[in-house]
This record gives sequence, C-alpha cells and structure tokens, in this order.
Amino acid sequence: MTKYLLLLILFAGFACKKDSSATVEDTPVVMGTGVPGTWELRNQINGWTGATKYPGGNGHIYVFTADHYQMYAAGALVKQGVYTIAKKTSVLQNKVMDAIVFDNDTSGISTFVDVSSTQLTLSFDAYDAGSVTYERIK
Repeated sequence: MTKYLLLLILFAGFACKKDSSATVEDTPVVMGTGVPGTWELRNQINGWTGATKYPGGNGHIYVFTADHYQMYAAGALVKQGVYTIAKKTSVLQNKVMDAIVFDNDTSGISTFVDVSSTQLTLSFDAYDAGSVTYERIK
C-alpha cells in the first residue's frame, strides 16, 4: 500500500498544472550536482499521512547516470527516461534552488533536489506535498 502511495506522490507532481507564481530562471541545466548514483528509499514525509521509514533492501530505487534515470518499485522497473537539473524559484521557500526535471516535463509541480554524499532528498513544491529521502547504495 505504501509503495503505491509513494508512486502516487511522485507521479502527482508530473500530472499537476504548473503554478504560474513559480519563476523558472534562464539557467536550465546545472551539472555536477552529485545526483548520479544508485539511491534507495529511506524516508517519506507526506503532509497528509505523516512520515514513513523504509528499511534497506526495500527495492524502491532510483538509478541516475549523468542524464538518464531508472525508477524501480519493489525491485521492478516502473519508469525510465532523461532528467536535467534546473534553477527554479520555490513557491514555498521563496528562493532559487536546484530542481530536477524528469523527461523535459516542466508542466507539473517543481521537485527540488538536495544531494549530499550519502543522501538525496526530493521535495515537492506544493503545500502538504512532502518529500522523499534516498540513501546512496552505489
């Protein structure tokens, strides 16, 4: 059930109309963000259902190369394509941040990305939309 909720949250951002108050900067691609790697889901925070923790080996994985991604749910490939990192202004934070754009689709809610050496966080720029955190496994 939780895996379907996670997928719903991830794809909801792609299906929603773009908020006209969000500003997209003219710098469309920012390379060297540290996104490439293999990341497994560890935490999900949702404004409606609270937080869920996931153990290692859960099979909810993103694999990023320099410009392509693969998304796995319970070990099965569910989506793949291209991605870019762009500078966008967050409606919630009111500052310019790195956003990840999947499959050149800029029509949905912005998804901001924050990367450290061991952690990747995707935050959805909408009230009560939440975030997901992944741990680097490769």
